[in-house]
Amino acid sequence: MKKCLPLIVAILFFAACNQTGEQSTEHAVVTDTFTQTALQSFNTAPNAKDYYLKFEPRDKDVPLKQSKAILKLLAAMQAQPQHFSIKPIELNELQGEYGTRISVAPSSFTFKDGREVTSDIDIELKECYTTGEMLEENLTTTMGNKVMETKAAVYVSATCNGERVELKEGEEINIEFPFAVNGNDGYRFYYGTQVQNNTSWIPANGTTSDALAGAAKTQLYKPEFNYKGYTLDNYLLAQLEYPEEAKRNELSGNVEVTFTVDKNGKVRDVNCGSAYKTFREEIITTLEQMPKWKPATYGKRKVNAQVKLNVDFNLRRKDQVIVAFSDNSIIPLVSDKSDVVFTDKVFTQGFDKLGWIACSRITNTQGTKADVIIQDDADCDVRLVVKNKNAIVRGNNCVGYSRFDDLAVDQQVYIVAVRYSQGQMFYAIQGVTLEKQTVVALNWIKGSEDEFEAAVRHMNPSV
Repeated sequence: MKKCLPLIVAILFFAACNQTGEQSTEHAVVTDTFTQTALQSFNTAPNAKDYYLKFEPRDKDVPLKQSKAILKLLAAMQAQPQHFSIKPIELNELQGEYGTRISVAPSSFTFKDGREVTSDIDIELKECYTTGEMLEENLTTTMGNKVMETKAAVYVSATCNGERVELKEGEEINIEFPFAVNGNDGYRFYYGTQVQNNTSWIPANGTTSDALAGAAKTQLYKPEFNYKGYTLDNYLLAQLEYPEEAKRNELSGNVEVTFTVDKNGKVRDVNCGSAYKTFREEIITTLEQMPKWKPATYGKRKVNAQVKLNVDFNLRRKDQVIVAFSDNSIIPLVSDKSDVVFTDKVFTQGFDKLGWIACSRITNTQGTKADVIIQDDADCDVRLVVKNKNAIVRGNNCVGYSRFDDLAVDQQVYIVAVRYSQGQMFYAIQGVTLEKQTVVALNWIKGSEDEFEAAVRHMNPSV
């Protein structure tokens, strides 16, 4: 009978937590030493692993509805988004503080009722690359009963004059992430929406592991010129004329030319080597007035490219103007900013929806599942963070407790909880190795949002 006493105490304690769904939540938070002692005895007794507490509280079917106070606190803890103003009819590229790059093609947005967007668009961006940032944004990383490890979660939205706009059918935004993705490691992309204080994730189209494996080898394509069947050299031969001034003065010259084809396919920055001014002017005018090219691309991102050619003017030849050009003299410029270098450590993906977008993979939780029970109430928010992974799980919230049953036995996790009571914030961060039955009462620490954020960083779950 004595060795069963801790089990009986624990059962009585949780039964008391669930006597009614109308219990007051406006009370001071203190450490329940009796509860802690009882649970410690249960979890550490020599024969504890022989017991399995199948906890079935009376109010098991009553879901926990979090109070307005805790919901307001969770919203206040979210980071301020970054904002960018873009022109709707131009190609726009923007970069977030953590290296996320977004490319938007011209005329990509529409109002929900189909109206054309003509005024400036405000792009809102949030970047979450660490567990702490995901916790602050109140994100979870599960899909159904599957736990996901997440490399990144970014949020992108667009408004025009305060009214939400969306991508036109068939249009995409390109997002470049500051990391490489290998399709063999199981990562793919997901769209997320917040549903009842939980994040619901669904796979994004076209991001299977096979697709990622192929896309991880970022493709670099040169710009192309094709105007009414003309190749570049044929077009220039048809347009260039021997300058009259050069003819009068019997001038000849071989001119080395370089120019840039920008991301919009426009020729700019024409530079002619040592040559007579009259030859330079003829070449520059012809190139700057030429039709647009198909721009170079790096992955799905349009980039600038440099083109080199020679134009030889000679009055003593039958063909007085000769253009020498080779495809090998076209060099795509992976970046036009000296402080940013794009290598194979970035990954670009197109998305046809705005909102939360995550790069995640399903974690392996095969084997015996742990049953985790944590005391809480309507003024609490409780999540589990899996050690060594950006994986955040929210339990099944019932009156008086939260229950987690999707994690494997022997997995190391942190319990991360926030509470708001009588105008004061409290938090708890406790490391636990999961057993078949894990019952926890939290030790609350009085603090501020900044102190909680520092504590989350200190727990270092990804190491």
